[in-house]
Amino acid sequence: MKVLAIAALTIRDAVRSRVLAAIIVLLLVVIAGVPFAVTGDGTLFGEMRVLLHYTLGLVGLLLGVAALWTACGAVARDIEDQHLLLTAVKPVSRTCIWIGRWLGLVALSAILLALCGGLAFGMVHAKLAGGGVSAAQRREVEERILVGRQRIAARPPPLRDAVAERLARLREQGVVPADVPDREAAAEIRRRLLASAAGTGPGAARRWVFDTPTRGPRGGGAVLRIRPRAPTRDMTPAAGTWTLRSGGREHRIRTDALIEGEHLLELPAAFMDGGALTVDFRNDSPATSRTVLFPVGDSAEVLIDRTGFAANLIRALFVVLCRLAALTALGLTAGCLFSLPVAAFAGTGLVCGLLLSRAFVAAAGAGTHIDPGHHGARGGSGGAAVRMMEAGEAIARPFAAVAASTVRGRVLPRLADGILLPGREVRAAAIVLGLLYPAGFAAVGSFVLRRRELALPGGDWT
Repeated sequence: MKVLAIAALTIRDAVRSRVLAAIIVLLLVVIAGVPFAVTGDGTLFGEMRVLLHYTLGLVGLLLGVAALWTACGAVARDIEDQHLLLTAVKPVSRTCIWIGRWLGLVALSAILLALCGGLAFGMVHAKLAGGGVSAAQRREVEERILVGRQRIAARPPPLRDAVAERLARLREQGVVPADVPDREAAAEIRRRLLASAAGTGPGAARRWVFDTPTRGPRGGGAVLRIRPRAPTRDMTPAAGTWTLRSGGREHRIRTDALIEGEHLLELPAAFMDGGALTVDFRNDSPATSRTVLFPVGDSAEVLIDRTGFAANLIRALFVVLCRLAALTALGLTAGCLFSLPVAAFAGTGLVCGLLLSRAFVAAAGAGTHIDPGHHGARGGSGGAAVRMMEAGEAIARPFAAVAASTVRGRVLPRLADGILLPGREVRAAAIVLGLLYPAGFAAVGSFVLRRRELALPGGDWT
């Protein structure tokens, strides 16, 4: 009850302040203004993706900044003004004070996030119900956005033996310098093999193998989504035949206008039986077709209907709320340690540093290559530069891991793409971001509050 009382006081103080009103106004401006400022590709489908991806993404960013800075001031300002002393002299532990503040601020974030999510949901259906929307446009939005589809990726190509063989041959030829580790050289060789395998010329074939689950009681339709790329700016369509095999069954689909973009091929219900699904694409002859690229990754994937848009939106907003809960915990602990300006600077700097560390590790991992004409490593740099890069990567990697666990995947782009957010990812966000991180910050924050003399000006340390 003590914690809930402190949470209620926190909500009341926030409602009375003009900061909350300013945040609400900003959120309404974002929701109403972004769809007009960013028009997408001019289609209804593009407008829907802008509304869900960019609008909700900017809403999450604003709420994240507000949560961090408000949490910093929730404790730091009360310590400086000695308002927290009125609560601390009562039979309430410092841990209860921290948790009560955190619950109140998280509850406010949940209310604001639910308001924005409800407005976005209403705008989506208002656009669909508005005039000037054709049946084809409505069907495209319903099939590609207003769904929650489970994504099944293809098996990775078996390249281990080919990579090992080529690495040994390059070592013998002296192409790979002796100071380049086998792990880095093998990763670069694998990237080159995958790039060379992406092209499917006229008369050639490409194969994918999917481990499909059973549809289950909630499973709906299933489609094969393909995203070919054009090797040049020539947008001449390619043509070919898709052959699907599963459990002794075979099904063929003919595509005569395969151009760069996204294509959905409906899969027969009998092929979703929990077994292996083999998909072969045979390009037509040079007289009727051209080369088409299928990069390894998301160029071909199976999508199975699992839930509706509303349930998927709730999952995405819940993951965003877990991020806000972690940012609120960080801000509260920073406010326990420092004054308001220092706490806001330290919290913002820590978040930016974590995100930059993640970007640095990703860039460093993608920057390795083997140059046959130069016996250095990593982009032709000298040995000192290589060692500096490796040292920086080793330092940044733990921070990048923390940032990766905080981001928990890009939920809003998947929501705008109609991809189901798995339950395990939602549970992981709740445990890591909603419980573990706040628990750690609560332990630090309550310890700091016990070490500060709240009766002295500025809450000097004892």
